Amino acid sequence: MLVLGGAVVLAGCAPGKPHPVRVEPTPVVHPHAPIPDLVPAEAVTPEVSEHEGHPAVREFRTTEVVLAWADLVDSGEFAQFTQHIDPSSGLVTIGLDPRGARHPTVPIGPTPAVVLSVTEDAGVVTVHTCQGWRPQVMKVDGSRYVPSDDDAMLVDITLSPVSELEVAELAALGLEAPEYRVRDWRAFLGLPDCGAEGAVVQEFVGWRDVAPIGEYRQW
Repeated sequence: MLVLGGAVVLAGCAPGKPHPVRVEPTPVVHPHAPIPDLVPAEAVTPEVSEHEGHPAVREFRTTEVVLAWADLVDSGEFAQFTQHIDPSSGLVTIGLDPRGARHPTVPIGPTPAVVLSVTEDAGVVTVHTCQGWRPQVMKVDGSRYVPSDDDAMLVDITLSPVSELEVAELAALGLEAPEYRVRDWRAFLGLPDCGAEGAVVQEFVGWRDVAPIGEYRQW
């Protein structure tokens, strides 16, 4: 019995094919983008600003700015993108979905939107908005693009608190986690114009200095 036991131990120590070593990927730390101010500075007029102080609404506004900037500069490789964008949310934008790169136009500011109401259910927040058309230019020459349809539409944005795992992932990159992240967008197409009066059309200051007009990717 002792011999057999020793044989087992020796067999376990015998040279053989080495076990693969799991190597964790090194987190990519992107620099902060110098996102400029918007003009005008406020996203809505004072008459419709009652929900702007809600933290989920503030995160919605920040996310819209980050997405617009990513599309404008043709890249999501900057710290604010990693910090605020949930890669599983399915947003059509640079770095998440190649369809975003095939659009002939590019935004020069966030989508104008009025927050109609905010509802909460078990920690999940839905921001009900009426959205207009974001300011856009043609990628090939930077000329202004004016949509043929001026109707606004109802869009619900779902946000939820950032998880402990997300906090840890962002901390590993030296980034502070936001309180909420956008998880889903739902547009209600085919409904009558909701009327986005009070939404302000904002543009990035000096956007022409950073936009690669005529050199955008076309996947």
